Amino acid sequence: MTEPVVASDLQQPGTMAPKTPADAAPATQKITFHFGQGVPVPEGMKEGAVSSADAIREQTLDTFRGMGVPEEVLQQARARTPVSRQEYELAQHKKASLMKDRGWVAKYLDGDQEARRTMGTLSIILGSNIKDDE
Repeated sequence: MTEPVVASDLQQPGTMAPKTPADAAPATQKITFHFGQGVPVPEGMKEGAVSSADAIREQTLDTFRGMGVPEEVLQQARARTPVSRQEYELAQHKKASLMKDRGWVAKYLDGDQEARRTMGTLSIILGSNIKDDE
């Protein structure tokens, strides 16, 4: 009878990783952290520069605009105006209620403009910071 084949039998000679003693020092890497300004921006590039975060925010607002969200709501989102806790909670309840309504969900998924406007507005409210209670 022959012995069963095991994984170590399949390795080519010399391909096994060398074994290190248990008391060997761990490998180390020198790392330098930079807490300064970072890479300086050339003077010619500063004028009119827009951050990628601002560009992405504008694309997102354009998407909401296409959903029919009113401009005053978009202005609040652009200014990052925080919402009250009450407004936030009302938006949570409204969205939960709408998502349980199969008829409304079907209209929303079919592209109904009013449903898209409502969902867009709720999404902006729910994505906003909440004002600190004072």
